Amino acid sequence: MRIKKTSRAGFTMTEVLVATLILVPVFVSVIYVFIQGMMLSDMAKNSSEAIRQLRSKMAEIENTAYANINANYDNVAFATGTLNGRAVTYVDNSQPNVLTVTATICWREKGGRIVGEDKDIDGQIDAGEDANANNMLESPVTITTVINNS
Repeated sequence: MRIKKTSRAGFTMTEVLVATLILVPVFVSVIYVFIQGMMLSDMAKNSSEAIRQLRSKMAEIENTAYANINANYDNVAFATGTLNGRAVTYVDNSQPNVLTVTATICWREKGGRIVGEDKDIDGQIDAGEDANANNMLESPVTITTVINNS
């Protein structure tokens, strides 16, 4: 007489543990990539807003009388509206009848990361902020224009 073996359906504890060891890092990686994508999306949105604000400031400067630009806008910080930061304009008047105006904006992202050299977001160069020693705060969002006296 033969005894029939019954098969049991299901997974052994070892199989469950191995599957868990494989799936947990995969899920953690997917969540990390998702969070990083959200942060990059916020940075892109903030960069677009920063460009819009600097273009607006440049339009204001271009509509100012040439004789007043240097006095009104050289090394002047201004508020950034919706961004958590400060912007600053610089005027280079080293060439006769030509002004080179640079506007840059630095801000703090939601996660605390500072975009630009202005680490304390005050619009002024402080110790340790001017990385390349050019006496200007710099940022990935910077606009420069040349204005002629004509």
